[in-house]
Amino acid sequence: MANNDDNAKYEMVEIELGEFLYDLEKDPGETTNLAEEYPDVFNRLKEAHAKWRKRI
Repeated sequence: MANNDDNAKYEMVEIELGEFLYDLEKDPGETTNLAEEYPDVFNRLKEAHAKWRKRI
């Protein structure tokens, strides 16, 4: 599951693998996890993802 906001993408995969934040403009191959570097963006997209999941 993933949520996008402008160039940022939050992705949640199997619990064992973790959660990720990518800059889609600078890193289209999604190779660098920016979750720790940008916790505000990460948390905002994570909350949006949780709200979306409750609606489905």
